Amino acid sequence: MTRYLNKIIIPEKSELLAEECGIHFGDGYMKIRKDGWGVHYDYTISSDIEEDSTYTKYVENLIKILYGLNASYKTVRNKRDFHLLYSSKELINFKLKIGIPLSPKENLIIPKWIKEEKTFCLAFLRGLYDTDGCLMFKLKSTKSKLHSYPCIYLSLKDKTLINEVALLLDKYKFTFSIYKHYKIASNGTKTLTWDLNMSGTKNLENFMKNIGFNNRKHLTKYLIWRNFGFCPKRTSLNEREAILLGKLNPLYLECLGGDLNSQSLPYESRVLPG
Repeated sequence: MTRYLNKIIIPEKSELLAEECGIHFGDGYMKIRKDGWGVHYDYTISSDIEEDSTYTKYVENLIKILYGLNASYKTVRNKRDFHLLYSSKELINFKLKIGIPLSPKENLIIPKWIKEEKTFCLAFLRGLYDTDGCLMFKLKSTKSKLHSYPCIYLSLKDKTLINEVALLLDKYKFTFSIYKHYKIASNGTKTLTWDLNMSGTKNLENFMKNIGFNNRKHLTKYLIWRNFGFCPKRTSLNEREAILLGKLNPLYLECLGGDLNSQSLPYESRVLPG
C-alpha cells in the first residue's frame, strides 16, 4: 500500500526502487548540510547533457513515480554535466532507512533487501550500469577491420562496491575479470579505479536478457551491433540514433575511426542504400 509523508510518497520495496538505488550508487549524491539559512537535505543525480539526454528524462519520471517529487535543474560550468536536484528531508531519511548512506560514497554495501530478491538484484545492476557502466565494441583481432567484439565495463573508485557487484554477477553466471588502474586527469592528478570487465557475445546476450539497459547511450550501441554485426567507435548518441533510423551508414563512421580505408567508401555512402 502506498504511503504518503509530508507530500512525498513512501514507496514499497520493488524493482523500480531497486533500480533507482542502482542509479543512486552510480550517479547520485546525497548530503545534509547546514548554513546560515538552516539545515538542507539534498539529493542530486548527475548526467551528461548530451549522451544522457533521454535517460535524464527517464530518471526524472522514475523519481516522480516512486516519490511524487519534481526536480529543479542546474547545469555546471563546463556545460557538459546536468543535474537533477531534489531537496527533501523525508526523501533523505527514507533513503537512509533502506540502506543508502550519505555521500561521499565509500565502502558501499548493496542493501540486504535488494540482495535477497533476484529481480531486485537485476534491477539494481541495471541502474548501476546505466549510470556508471560502459558498452564498447573492439576489434576482435589485429586482422579485424570492424569493431564487433563486445565488452561491458564498470569502473568505480569503490573497491567494496566492485566486489559486491562481482558476487552478484558470479551468482547469475556471468564471467568477468577485475583489475585496477590509475586514471590521470588533465592536471596530472591520479585516481585509482577498479574496473570490472565482461567480454564476449555470450556475456552480452546474457546481460541483455537478464539485466538490460534503459539508457539509450548504451542501448543504441547494442542495437547497432545486433543489426549490423559491429558498432563504430567514438560515435555520439545522435549519430547512433541516425544509424538506427537508416539515415547514416555505420561503415562511414567506421572509416572515420581510422580502422577502414576511407578511400574505399565513397562520400555518398554516408547514407545507407534505400
